Formats: sequence, C-alpha cells, structure tokens
Amino acid sequence: MEHPVGGAYQAGWNLAQEFVNMYTGMGGEFFEAGTPKVSINNDKGVAALEMMKALTAYMNPDYLTHDSNATSAEWEAGNVALMNMWGSRTGVLLDAEGSAPEVHENTMVGAPMTVGGGTIPATTLWWDGWTVAKNISDADAVATFLALKHGTSPALLNDETMGQAVWMIPGYKPAPVNAGVMQAMAMGAKPYPMLPYMGLLHTALGDNIADFLTGKEDAATTLADIEAAYTAAATEKGFLQ
Repeated sequence: MEHPVGGAYQAGWNLAQEFVNMYTGMGGEFFEAGTPKVSINNDKGVAALEMMKALTAYMNPDYLTHDSNATSAEWEAGNVALMNMWGSRTGVLLDAEGSAPEVHENTMVGAPMTVGGGTIPATTLWWDGWTVAKNISDADAVATFLALKHGTSPALLNDETMGQAVWMIPGYKPAPVNAGVMQAMAMGAKPYPMLPYMGLLHTALGDNIADFLTGKEDAATTLADIEAAYTAAATEKGFLQ
C-alpha cells in the first residue's frame, strides 16, 4: 500500500497535510471556536498520529522522502496494489504512457477513505472560495473580483477547458479521472481551513511529526511540541496575545 501525498510521507508540507486529512476525518477541530488558539492536543490528535504511524508498515521504506513522482512510477511498474493519491495526480496513472499494460487496464479511481469509523472522508477540498487582497485600491479590488468571477464562469467551459480542472460550475462533465474528487464532494469532504493562521499550524505540524513517526517522541510530546511551535509563531505574528 502506498499512501497520501503522492503515496509518501514527505517531510514538511506533505507530512502536515496528511495529519490534516486524518484529523479532519476523525471530526477534529483545529482551533477553538472563533479564536486562533490551536486545539489539536487531544484524543483525536493522538489517534490521527497513531493511524499515520500504523500505515507506514505498508509503505515503501523511504516513505519520508518518496515523492509523488516516485510513487507514480512504482504504481505504473505494478509494484503497488492500493494507493491514496492526490486527485490532481491521478491523470498520469490513468493514461497508457509509462504503464505496464496489465496495470493501465486495471487502474481505477475510487472514493476517498474514511478513518476511525467516521463518515467524513479523511481528505480536504481546496475550493472553498477565493479572496481579494484588503490593502489595494477599490478599483483594483473590483477588477480582481470581476476577473475571478469570469474565471469561474460556465461560459469558459468548452472541449479544450473541460479537462483542465475539476470545475464545480454548471455544465461541467467530469471525466473518469475526476471520480475520486467528485465522490469526495458527494461524501461531504470538508475544505482545508482557509484561515490566516492555518499556515503557521501547517508549518508546526510539518516540523514535528517526523519525530513521532521515527520513534523519537511519543504522540503526547509531539502534539505538545506542535502546539508550542504554533503558539510562538502565532504570537509573533500578532494572532495571539
């Protein structure tokens, strides 16, 4: 089995994203309601870390550095039976280029998995909306808004653009390669938390989780380290007092 983020627990950003996926699937909340105070140091946080570590037993020994390109090559060579992959990376797995015929003919995309007996997919969606910068002129803000509105207009859909993205607009006809993403939406997958301080938590997660996966720290210590790193960064940035 290969696993998320191209089938690997890459250091940094990708490690953090896998925790986000697991913690979300378990129904966890990243921050105390209405505040930037982090709230992952709990039973669901421990369970998310433990699930991540348990899955490493089924992964390539180099799971901390095995990126999505390397994992895709393993799949196309027929060395992997099951893989949890980025929705945006499935295209290379469904074309015939580079794959053994018996692999290509039997490769299919399915719905994302749940975790811990939950019903929410252990994944996140990246289309929660778009924003306009605050510190620009009113004219530039209007122009930006109109450009973004046009960029998500059904009028843009045609034979050429239909396959360029997973469009969540009227008239879009998903291809088989998009099946996983479409089923994730149908199952009620949550969006990645689009909060101004979430990036600080993502960094803190990515800087500390490897110590747990490699046995250097237990889950409680790792979560405490993450909480401390995030709190220091959020205080420095003015989100916390």
